[in-house]
Amino acid sequence: MNKTLNKLLIKSSGFTLIEMMITVAIVIILATVAWSAYETQLDKGRRGDAIVGLKSVRQALISFKSDRGVFPADQAAAMNFLTGNTGYRPTAANAPPADCRTERGFQAIVGSIANSVRSCSWYWDIEVSLIDTTSFTLTATTLPGYDDDYCASLELNHLDAKNFSRTAKGTADGIQMSRCWAE
Repeated sequence: MNKTLNKLLIKSSGFTLIEMMITVAIVIILATVAWSAYETQLDKGRRGDAIVGLKSVRQALISFKSDRGVFPADQAAAMNFLTGNTGYRPTAANAPPADCRTERGFQAIVGSIANSVRSCSWYWDIEVSLIDTTSFTLTATTLPGYDDDYCASLELNHLDAKNFSRTAKGTADGIQMSRCWAE
């Protein structure tokens, strides 16, 4: 009887290869779902940075018009206003990048696209397109090395009208404006 009990104990101890493979497969599936959710949240946070930058630049240009009656006359004047020492920049425009998020919303430096400033997190360039002295459009475009899975660019105009362009994946998935603008 003792030998039979020992054989049963030996056979039933440990895991079989199949059990281990099933466990590993479940862990891989859970990790894949978790990683996808993590990347989605990163994209949302980065889009939030672009939205803050767009709204901050828009507010700065609205303040310019409030003081002078018109928007800057041309791209050069707009960039000088946003990055120079004109006194019209948002408060703390000379603040170090660490203060950027809470104080200003964009870097007071020229971005990689002509007529643009850089978002605080350095994921977006915010381009200023003056239509005339009564209107403008701002476009946030992702920088090289950072690709938003769904939203290629975000746009905001002087009337606070929002627009966006989709990536190929965003078009295939039928992404709506509310996803890109986090509304």
